[in-house]
Amino acid sequence: FTPRLALDYQATPNVLAYASASRGFKSGAFDGRSNTAAAILLLEPVEPETLWGYEAGIKSDLAENRLRINAALFYNDWHDLQGTGTDPDGNFKRFSLGDVETKGAELEVKARPMSALEISGQIGILRTGFNTINFNQKVECGPVGTGAATLELKYSPHTSWGLNARYSPQSPVLWGHVSIGGSLAGKSKYYQGTCNALANSEDGYTLAEASASWESGNGRLRFTLVGENLTDEAYVQGAFAISGLRMVSAYFNPPRRASFTIRYSFN
Repeated sequence: FTPRLALDYQATPNVLAYASASRGFKSGAFDGRSNTAAAILLLEPVEPETLWGYEAGIKSDLAENRLRINAALFYNDWHDLQGTGTDPDGNFKRFSLGDVETKGAELEVKARPMSALEISGQIGILRTGFNTINFNQKVECGPVGTGAATLELKYSPHTSWGLNARYSPQSPVLWGHVSIGGSLAGKSKYYQGTCNALANSEDGYTLAEASASWESGNGRLRFTLVGENLTDEAYVQGAFAISGLRMVSAYFNPPRRASFTIRYSFN
């Protein structure tokens, strides 16, 4: 049974308030991954996962549609959240983590102070926590030093943010149209494993990107130059730790990159 109830209120022609509640479902499974045949043959069942999600917020277009402000508060209540991990013997497992709640707020602002310039920004605040833990935290997480710690949900930074700007003058430049943009985006510290081991955590990062393009007046020819990770920031995209094997494996992000694209349309 996965109902959804939503209420909208048009406070003014340019301001909409809303609230919603919905229930989601994910089927159960059997875990057949292990380093030993005996463990595979057990086919440990994974319980179905359910979620009640609640959200309320506003959406608005102000100042003759030159300013957009969207804000939301949310709360998610998971029952038997499914997850993956490794045990102290190095076995990869899929199991029911437990009952988890996440809550937070999101704000998005987009402004067009002049016809050629658009500026936007976003920020998200997130908090997560376990109400019930279905696995033996002392045994599973003890070897990495978090057997009695208060655990957070993995890949859940407390803060995520972004800033974007794009300038596209209306007047032709070199018989075409030019567009120049840039962005900054960042995340605060987060963990990449359920046990929140310090060895596979990411302290947070900030990424900078920029782009410039020129398009001919008839739209057929386009040149685009893009720079990614301009400050050559290094961070871990994914990692896992196997205490029994005394091993931590980490995967890093791409380094600073630049690309140049030429596109021509025949029609």
